[in-house]
Amino acid sequence: MKNTQLFVIAPEDYTYSEDINLFMHPDSTVIYCMTAPINFYTSLKNDEFDFFFNNSFDVLNEQEFTINDLPGIYFELQEDNKKYHYFYYGDSLVENRILGVVPNGSDQLASIIEFVTTSYYDKDATIDPLENAKFRIYPSAMGFHFETSMMNQFVYLEEGYQKYTEQGENFNSISVSQIARSSSIDNINEVFEIMVSQMENQGLQITDVLFNDTLTVDGNYAKAIGFQATYENSTRIVYVLTAGKNNTIVNVAGNFHHDGMELIPRIHAVASEMKITGGNK
Repeated sequence: MKNTQLFVIAPEDYTYSEDINLFMHPDSTVIYCMTAPINFYTSLKNDEFDFFFNNSFDVLNEQEFTINDLPGIYFELQEDNKKYHYFYYGDSLVENRILGVVPNGSDQLASIIEFVTTSYYDKDATIDPLENAKFRIYPSAMGFHFETSMMNQFVYLEEGYQKYTEQGENFNSISVSQIARSSSIDNINEVFEIMVSQMENQGLQITDVLFNDTLTVDGNYAKAIGFQATYENSTRIVYVLTAGKNNTIVNVAGNFHHDGMELIPRIHAVASEMKITGGNK
């Protein structure tokens, strides 16, 4: 899989999209893959289970498994007309995540299980985490370094934070995500609103909008917002920019602690100079 140390066998009749590491079947079954630089033993207990089991999902199944001598956990969720099959496995350094989204009536679960059981994680494999990046952006001008990529998301942390898992209440981070334009996702304003809405759904409560602007990025229309918000009894300063060019839409999101107000004009300047490309880095 691109940008990861996860190796898989492509299932028959599936089309692979390397931009976001997914396989799609003609019946609309989708298999997503990603790796996250987090501790498998603690992440699910602290984050994922709380999210899924406290929301309006029907939990149909949950069990443990082992792949490549690594422990894993599987859970199956029902939502409306499809089922979500989550397979997570890893160790104290990485969590491999494979998700199968299966429409009701599909017979593709067996293909997903074979896909998972034949996957292999090679911690010694050399990868270029920016291989698929379709943008050029330089957060280093703000004192941020590239930390990791997860599927179609690229994470930059403030100097001093050397691990994604070291983030605490006072962390500052920048994430850049990319998606391909399609018949269903084409409008910059629509994608921008989805980004802000997703943040609100994750618990951010906007208390003050600092600015809400349109601008030009790499010669194309873009939209940006800065706002102050509360999250789990802490104050966050948040920035979102959405821009597009040709077949690519890129989102830049800054998440800063309560003293990070001065970072807003700086990230706006960095994001405004972003180039959207078809190459890497």
